[in-house]
Amino acid sequence: MYSEKFEILIVKTIGFTIKIALWFVIPFYLLVFLLSYTLINSVTQNAIQYRKTVKALAESETNNRQLAYYDQLTQLPNRNLLKDRLEQTIKTSLRNSTSFALIFVDLDRFKHINDTLGHFAGDELVKQASVRLKRRLREDDTISRFGRDEFVVILHNLRSNIN
Repeated sequence: MYSEKFEILIVKTIGFTIKIALWFVIPFYLLVFLLSYTLINSVTQNAIQYRKTVKALAESETNNRQLAYYDQLTQLPNRNLLKDRLEQTIKTSLRNSTSFALIFVDLDRFKHINDTLGHFAGDELVKQASVRLKRRLREDDTISRFGRDEFVVILHNLRSNIN
């Protein structure tokens, strides 16, 4: 008799324990799982956004450098970079006792071409002139777009017979 009551008590206790597990323990673990999943997902999304931001900043820095030191039409160094390269050339020339040449190139009748054929034709002329001038220089020489139709060339390490 006690064994039957004991068995019934055990069955009821097990059933009650299972109900408690189903009502409290499993939802708790489910809640912990959902919170963990949400947290991991949020951290992952933040990491992805961080990488995108860093990449965008690097690209922006590259674009800013391009805008600050290079002519947009010809992709040649502009006045800012020309100034830096000229200073470096002077220092190197003095240190190594070598000569250099600074050449100013101006396209004649450029205004006439712009006025008669339009700015697009003038831009094409400037681009072609820059390509042709650059093709004639050594790799370590510098050509820079100085103005609308003006270029400056620095020829490095020239040999001179003048003392």
